[in-house]
Amino acid sequence: MNYIRGFNGLRAFSVFFVVSTHIGLYEFLLKRGFYHPNLDVLFSGNTGVQVFFTLSGFLITLILLKEYNKKGSISLKNFYIRRFLRLLPPLIILLCLVSIFMFLKLIPRSFLGLIMSATYTYNFIPLKFYTGELGHTWSLAVEEQFYFLWPMALLVFATTRKRFYVIGAAIGLCIAAAFILRNLSVTNGGEIFPLDSLYTVDRWLFPAIAPIMIGALAASLILAPGNRLLLNFKDKIWPLAAFLFFYVLPVFLPAFLLPVQAIIQSLGIALLLIWIYYNQQSSLCNFLEIKWINYLGKISYGIYIYQGFFLRTGPGESAIMVQYFPYNLLCTILAAIVSYEIIEKPVLKFKTKFA
Repeated sequence: MNYIRGFNGLRAFSVFFVVSTHIGLYEFLLKRGFYHPNLDVLFSGNTGVQVFFTLSGFLITLILLKEYNKKGSISLKNFYIRRFLRLLPPLIILLCLVSIFMFLKLIPRSFLGLIMSATYTYNFIPLKFYTGELGHTWSLAVEEQFYFLWPMALLVFATTRKRFYVIGAAIGLCIAAAFILRNLSVTNGGEIFPLDSLYTVDRWLFPAIAPIMIGALAASLILAPGNRLLLNFKDKIWPLAAFLFFYVLPVFLPAFLLPVQAIIQSLGIALLLIWIYYNQQSSLCNFLEIKWINYLGKISYGIYIYQGFFLRTGPGESAIMVQYFPYNLLCTILAAIVSYEIIEKPVLKFKTKFA
């Protein structure tokens, strides 16, 4: 199964959550009494990223394990080339655009931010160097760090059992990091500061990689020898009910459990991915395959990349018109379409040479 119906639709809804947050839609509805802050955990940009992460971990692991099962190995060179062909073109355009506007002093300057974005390390950037135009590249950094490490881990831990141990250990480290990092303090200039006042610690590789590893777990279960998932998921309703349970559960969590919100929701998302995988002709998949939804999913990566420049992380004062509504939204969609049709699609044709 090369193309999985429904996954582009999930990407469309994920990027919708991100854009809605950054354009200020939820804040607008909140002020008019049509939204409640507790719903952020269901529809926020961070939740959209969790869906992206879980889906990415699922698909990448599925691809890598199928290659390993077929050939007895994984070509790291081909894998990395395919990833760069998919991810680099829009990012290069974004970084050039941001560099020009920083040079013209039309947006805040952060040369360290440019370097860390270009080297996929922005998830570790100190808050004092953070800028809205590059802020979203933290998620690209987490994914790229996963792409770099995971294929090698699959080669080193070459049995299904060992891979499950590695995934379990990684998720365990994420849970520990989610609680510990928030309570650490550091000394800076003779003063003591909470670590999370200097860095966005939730975006460090651990704990941020948890949803990706849960997606990897779901794919590993599908390809595990003797798995009975088909019998348990095909035409069954309970996985959808379980998905809704885990997805909505964080709304009711006590405050001390909020650090593991992403892990809980990702468990639900992973169940949904497995269900979609085994129910390709379902009404849900047919809905997610509606042409305009499917197309939004295809250009979702471009939307995510370019919205960072035009929408930033939310409405605010700016010196350039294209960062104000509705121009920012129109420019985001237009840039994503042009990028996909003129740049990304031609470049992606080269991926077949590295299959």
